[in-house]
Amino acid sequence: MALSVDGLASGLDTTNIISKLIELERKPVTLLENKKSILDNRFSAWQEFNGKLSVLETAVNTINKKSEFIGISSSFVNNNPLSTQSVLTAAASSTASSGTYTIKISSIAKAEKEVSQGFSSISSVLGAGFGTLSITVGSKTTNINVDSNNNTLDGLKTSINNSDAGVIASIINDGSSYRLSITGVNTGSDNKISLQDNIQKSGLGANISLFSWSETQSASNASIELDGISISKNSNTVTDVIDGVTLNLQSAGSGTITFASDSAKVKQDISNFVNAYNEVLNFIKEQFTYDTNKKKTGGPLFGNNTLMSVQQKLRGIVSNTVPGLSGKFTYFSQIGIRTGEDGKLSINDSELSDALRDDYTGVSKLFIESGSSTDANVTYVTNSEDTKGGTYEIRVSGGVVQLRKSGTTEWHNATGSGNYWTGGSGSDEEGLRIRLNNVSDGTFGTVTVSLGIAEQLTTEIKFLTDKSYKGLIFAEEEGIQKSNKDVQDQIDDLNLRISQKEDSLKRRFTLLEVMLSKLQNQGNYLNQQLSNLNNVSTARKK
Repeated sequence: MALSVDGLASGLDTTNIISKLIELERKPVTLLENKKSILDNRFSAWQEFNGKLSVLETAVNTINKKSEFIGISSSFVNNNPLSTQSVLTAAASSTASSGTYTIKISSIAKAEKEVSQGFSSISSVLGAGFGTLSITVGSKTTNINVDSNNNTLDGLKTSINNSDAGVIASIINDGSSYRLSITGVNTGSDNKISLQDNIQKSGLGANISLFSWSETQSASNASIELDGISISKNSNTVTDVIDGVTLNLQSAGSGTITFASDSAKVKQDISNFVNAYNEVLNFIKEQFTYDTNKKKTGGPLFGNNTLMSVQQKLRGIVSNTVPGLSGKFTYFSQIGIRTGEDGKLSINDSELSDALRDDYTGVSKLFIESGSSTDANVTYVTNSEDTKGGTYEIRVSGGVVQLRKSGTTEWHNATGSGNYWTGGSGSDEEGLRIRLNNVSDGTFGTVTVSLGIAEQLTTEIKFLTDKSYKGLIFAEEEGIQKSNKDVQDQIDDLNLRISQKEDSLKRRFTLLEVMLSKLQNQGNYLNQQLSNLNNVSTARKK
């Protein structure tokens, strides 16, 4: 950088002059920096909006699938109200049905336990110090080799536990000796334990086994009576007695199990969804608010067409009839969820409770994806996010499975093989998966796909926020980042030019000072010479 010397010769305030000139040069930079600040604020606003949509997505993901929406609660009432011992617990999945069952547990499933005779030490060598311990559980036999690495009670215990023999070994101190305890990992009569060794007692013949075992608990099945039906199970975790229910047996006893729709959980999930949805609309409202008195816009995204489009899309989803759905409930207001003038949702708790009580399944279909068919040979399996709600006709022509939307004329070939077929790409039925029991030529009725409001919102939010889709918000953020980079490049280029110009001005002013200094020196020299000439001339005249 050039060195500037303030007015040594000229008397000019060089630094201030240059500063003012550079300040004028920086005005375009200031304008660009303001533009960049606006872009930064817009990008931050989109990120904040993304966060609110993410909260909404989390909320709708609790009510957009049957497995999530249809919660079943369970309760058990002991026939002995004075008992403090837990008889069982029951966990119900979404496939469970409401109902009441009487149950009696005569005995729970048990694992076999075997205990050896006592030994004086856990670290002394066992018998002859070598041999084999054979452990048979059910039909599986595991041989434990005994040698100098494990020929103590403690070493043998460790080897057994590392052997995957299906048992757990431990050492019991009975007060006068140490005993090796063997317990089966699995319960049930199929898991009986047999133990045999050829370790030998010290100094005795080869046929004399070291261990003698006492059975302290037999392997046995659980004995259950459900609604008068006797059932035997080899585990205390029972999953195949009541459809969709897991019973965890804990002790003998009897009582009543009741399964009922968990309306309280569903109502809370719906409330969480409504709150998250309203927060999204609040954000949009803040962006679009205009203060006429102050003539001030609300947020960085004021008037943004993309945000307006998102607002309209979300409002349309929650306000319109669910496509493909028929029955008592086809839109939100019928279950007490209403849209206000500002677009936000509100819940009438009494109406929602009544709807859940009267038609729990009908309410669920307002939120979840669902499907049904009119032909016994056709089963709805699932659909993808590309599938449009509606009714589709099915036929097999020339061995080819085809679908078309009801009311249209063009058939589309499905893809698949065997019994499972999927709607082809580029059509409304894209991703619709069905099962055909019969693939011979003919017509097979219709299959109806209903996409509930929560499921629609899940797809829409994913489209808006998932970068892999490159949707509206992604395009906005990408555009801002590109513009931001362009502006920053312009700022950097201008700053470089300004810096170069500042250096040039400093060099020029420095040269000016040097030139003026030289001229001043020359002037002083000439003045001095003229003065000397005048002095000589005066002296001669005298």
